[in-house]
Amino acid sequence: MAPTQLSTSLVLLSALAITSALCACANTSANNQTQNNTSQSPPPPKHPPNQQETTCVAPTPDTQDTKPSEETPLPKTVASNPVSTRTDSTQPVLSEDVRREVLPGIWVNSAQRTIDFEGTVAIDAHNPKTPIVYLEWIVCAPDTKEHESLVLTNIKPSHLHAALLLVGYQPGAPGEWKWEGATISSIPPRGDSLQVFVQPLTSSLVPETAKPPVPMTDWIVGKPKAQDQPKALSEHWPEDSFLFAGSIMINAQAAPAAPAIYKADREGGHIGLTTFGHEVIVWSRMFNPDSGIQAPYWIANSHKVPPFATPVRIIISPHQPQANP
Repeated sequence: MAPTQLSTSLVLLSALAITSALCACANTSANNQTQNNTSQSPPPPKHPPNQQETTCVAPTPDTQDTKPSEETPLPKTVASNPVSTRTDSTQPVLSEDVRREVLPGIWVNSAQRTIDFEGTVAIDAHNPKTPIVYLEWIVCAPDTKEHESLVLTNIKPSHLHAALLLVGYQPGAPGEWKWEGATISSIPPRGDSLQVFVQPLTSSLVPETAKPPVPMTDWIVGKPKAQDQPKALSEHWPEDSFLFAGSIMINAQAAPAAPAIYKADREGGHIGLTTFGHEVIVWSRMFNPDSGIQAPYWIANSHKVPPFATPVRIIISPHQPQANP
């Protein structure tokens, strides 16, 4: 599939999904004023067998060479209590009078360009028998990668893509890994820069006033070595951010005329930490999920992550570059 076909497919997908949702909201507006805002969850994505994958995104020419079994160099850790030190982590304010549900379980504030949806904490970071929980994903769908993801949600990844388009964000492309002989190179992801916040909830409607939104990166730390203390993800590289990569379209069947599908819907990936190549939103710096190429490093921050199954709200907002001191 050519890049123009991908663009057309995503535009059609988003337009149809948004139009359908807005019409449904208009038809039920009177009922929505008295009912709970929680929407019915779509079924988990299915994984059909014998699928032929086709990447439909034109990669950027820039690459970064990485040899197998070598870790990405990391700064020396110094923080004692891992929290974000970014000056751009202003807490988003969700104004209910301009916040509306545009797709099942997805709410937008067009004026602030924020998107939010709900989920639950997917892992137990407080079990003394398993104190270290390695992470590859930040947000995923049921029956996919929840054992190595911070948050589980039932919204569709393609609906998240549509909501991002609706408030004006432009997608780019997920990162890619390319083998050349015994060397693997990386093609970095691209797309509009975003901030991602997380807020623990007491219910689907009433946030805990004592626990405002915090940067999602505060829940992710590097595994400490020796006497070093763990550091939050954003403390390693304050200039990095999340990107609207936009996943990819693939052929679900071998037949050339088979309809293309949104790969993140099939795989259940919303927000990625390591680079699998089909994330809707991804961290700008690439980490390889193959432990034979790059040793696992990122773990859940037990000082910050709430107990297993705690309801949370994920909030996506525009990225504000860090001011120079």
